[in-house]
Amino acid sequence: MTDLESHKAPDTKLKLLHLDVSEGCSSALILAALADVGVSLKSVENSLLSVGLSNFKPEIHSENFAKKALRSFSWTINESTFDLSTAPTNTFKKLLERLGSSSLSSLEKAMCLRVLKTLSSSFGENSGGAADENTPLDASFLQNMLAEIVACCSMIAQLDPAAISVSKVPLKWPPCSPTLDIKGWLLTLLKGIPSYESADLGVACDLVGLAVLKTFAASFGVRGEGQLLKIGTGVSVKSDNPRRAFCRASLAELPVISTHEYNNNLAPLLSRPRIKIEATVCGPLDKEDLLRRLKHLGADAVHVMQIVSEGGFFSHNMRIHCFADFRNSQDIIEVLLVVGGATEVMSSPVECHQLTKRIVVVPLGGGQSLKSCKVVEWRLGDRVVRVDPDLTDLMALAKASAFSQDSIRADVLSSWRRWSIAS
Repeated sequence: MTDLESHKAPDTKLKLLHLDVSEGCSSALILAALADVGVSLKSVENSLLSVGLSNFKPEIHSENFAKKALRSFSWTINESTFDLSTAPTNTFKKLLERLGSSSLSSLEKAMCLRVLKTLSSSFGENSGGAADENTPLDASFLQNMLAEIVACCSMIAQLDPAAISVSKVPLKWPPCSPTLDIKGWLLTLLKGIPSYESADLGVACDLVGLAVLKTFAASFGVRGEGQLLKIGTGVSVKSDNPRRAFCRASLAELPVISTHEYNNNLAPLLSRPRIKIEATVCGPLDKEDLLRRLKHLGADAVHVMQIVSEGGFFSHNMRIHCFADFRNSQDIIEVLLVVGGATEVMSSPVECHQLTKRIVVVPLGGGQSLKSCKVVEWRLGDRVVRVDPDLTDLMALAKASAFSQDSIRADVLSSWRRWSIAS
């Protein structure tokens, strides 16, 4: 989405939206995951109203799966207001005109037009030039497509990421259509996208979901570096697929970047993952010169281990581990192979996750002489993953009562649960 960032000020912390679609990349899954991250459905409804789709109502459901409540997405369509008899929107050109004259915000309109043009051009390419944006299609099919596009763009605009990264895309062929070559259309959309064919019945894929990913993804692969803010999970509706399909969305805050990097190299900066590099280098060689070259190229956390040969004697061979940014990894691999004489070099992406700490004061029941207790919350994104009562307050509560610290700790955690639900 790098050409839609002109409204953002440089030299600020930016947000990266990463979509893990390895278990499903349909528009419904993407919408459910984005909704779980945190968007307003009312804003989505207003966007749909702006393009004349008042008959489409987006709905989020809670699906019980593996003892967890996950989000799923579906549409409620009011057929009584679905009048296609007057000026039917049955071509891509009419859809583009309808979007162009709508009252959507300038950002949402630009995003929707880009996705629609991606679909229109791939439709024409798949037909070998026999079809174009003036070719008539089923009006209901295009209306549904437009609703999905507007909903996706509205949710992404609300999250306001500086860039979007996407995992590798799975592809499971949808049911055949008697009127459209959906399989060929999907294959055309897949050009330039890292993908793999999946036999898993739980994997879902559709045209709009794939078009949104192709249009806005700055990179494909693992999530780049940054501090996680929110994580959302979308799941397919149980009645649609007994095996269930998933999509995960994560919103991360990126480090402050310079104006030069923002203007000239934003996408690589936002999406670069950390790479772990391991190699066995052959000696004899100048170890200090090799390490100096690696550090000059940006390798850090370099660890060298001498390999002991049979009989307990030290050989000239060394095992080297280091970490680097993705953009420097190829140069480092080349140095290890050429200068170090490595027999092989292995590299693997590394995702960095960290917990954030928050201290809250929890009110206690009337039976305690101390009316509150500090509690430390450890969070991953916006979710609490661990809770620890403050040790000093815990000892004071135990001293003021006849109960053990374990008993007081259980009471404090119960109070925290009630307090967190109420707040």
